[in-house]
Amino acid sequence: MENLARKRKKHNYEDLEKIRSKTNERYELVNGDLHLMSSPRGIHQLLVLEIAGQLREFFKDKKCMPFVAPLDVVFAKGNDKSKWNTVVQPDIFVVCDLDKYDKNYVKGSPDFIIEIASPTNLVHDRFTKYSIYQRNKVKEYWIIEPNDKKIFTFLYSEEAEIYSEGKEYEITDEIPVTTFKGLKISLADFYKKNQEWVIKEEQEEYENK
Repeated sequence: MENLARKRKKHNYEDLEKIRSKTNERYELVNGDLHLMSSPRGIHQLLVLEIAGQLREFFKDKKCMPFVAPLDVVFAKGNDKSKWNTVVQPDIFVVCDLDKYDKNYVKGSPDFIIEIASPTNLVHDRFTKYSIYQRNKVKEYWIIEPNDKKIFTFLYSEEAEIYSEGKEYEITDEIPVTTFKGLKISLADFYKKNQEWVIKEEQEEYENK
């Protein structure tokens, strides 16, 4: 039988740009493999706006800058785009070394990343992106799981060169961002205000299973 793995084309950033322009779809690139991103739900977008607002307020007089998707984060060295094979679009992230920022992408590791998971991308966030962020020494990584109302936080250990054992929080807890002294994310008021919307989307998710 012909080896199917050999037929799978490995892509680079130049390929990614061409594919996006033709399809108008959001793709990420993981070790040369394309990953089609699903369309975010309403609750996902509201969470992004809420958290980004809290980050913007905290960093307004500081050198670090928060960003939201869709903006590419390129994990690669050098300027040859044909050799860039891992490109992701985190939901929310913070960069303190603004030399990493280009108008179209950030090249290098952000200091803090948050992914908001859905049932369709949970494995991607928990395992694939976790591995990418750990390998590239992203200092702090959070996964928010709206359906289960949980937040998992991971800190990178320079000594061990891995993420420490994750901490689990309720989504309505006030959670400290360890990387930035004094920064806490609180979603309790958000959930109280948007409770009907959250329940409606959870019910739709259940019915579509």
